[in-house]
Amino acid sequence: MNYITLSIILLTIVFGLPYVKNKFIQLRQRRKFILLFKNHPITMPALKFGYSYSWPTFVVTFTNYTDYEYAKKNQLFTTFKNEIQSFYSADFNSDLAVSFTYK
Repeated sequence: MNYITLSIILLTIVFGLPYVKNKFIQLRQRRKFILLFKNHPITMPALKFGYSYSWPTFVVTFTNYTDYEYAKKNQLFTTFKNEIQSFYSADFNSDLAVSFTYK
């Protein structure tokens, strides 16, 4: 093998594995999100992943104010934040990373 091929393989490993790991974590987080919200009499909210200063962020958007209030009243906000916190170290603050809104 030549040096160019080895360099390409090394770059793929260095940059590809963290990307794949992150997508796997997001898949697990989305699964927990669906399990949390599916058993309630509200329309399934949307979950959007993002980043701020290299930390993950999460925006949960409800279709209306009634669903938003139902989730807030039934502690779904707190439960979801705790689920997200379980994926990260103590340095991560799910209160800052997760936001809830409605259309």
